[in-house]
Amino acid sequence: MDVLLNARRARYIAQPYFKRRVRGSSTMTGRFGMRNIEGYTAVCTRMRALGEERPEWKAVIGKYLSYTLNDVIWAGHRMSLLEKVETACRFRRLRLGKYVSFRNWAVFWLKKK
Repeated sequence: MDVLLNARRARYIAQPYFKRRVRGSSTMTGRFGMRNIEGYTAVCTRMRALGEERPEWKAVIGKYLSYTLNDVIWAGHRMSLLEKVETACRFRRLRLGKYVSFRNWAVFWLKKK
């Protein structure tokens, strides 16, 4: 994201340049849990800091944080109660909760696995 925001020009090329390898034990295909939350919150905290450093990027970064963190919290409904409490505390401590809608927090806490 840092590279994209710093680019003077960008272009979309409709051709794949990589092939994704799917492994059952990877973070992306395994059970959604604290490992995922730690990764997403680390990236989003850095993105928010970029927005503070570069005010002209703040709006686009805010949109990125909102889309990303809403998806993360929605996916978190599958976590254990202890993981949910830890996630909510982490979001509060890092001040990331403001990017998540009330609806997605409700799904996070109330939807059954």
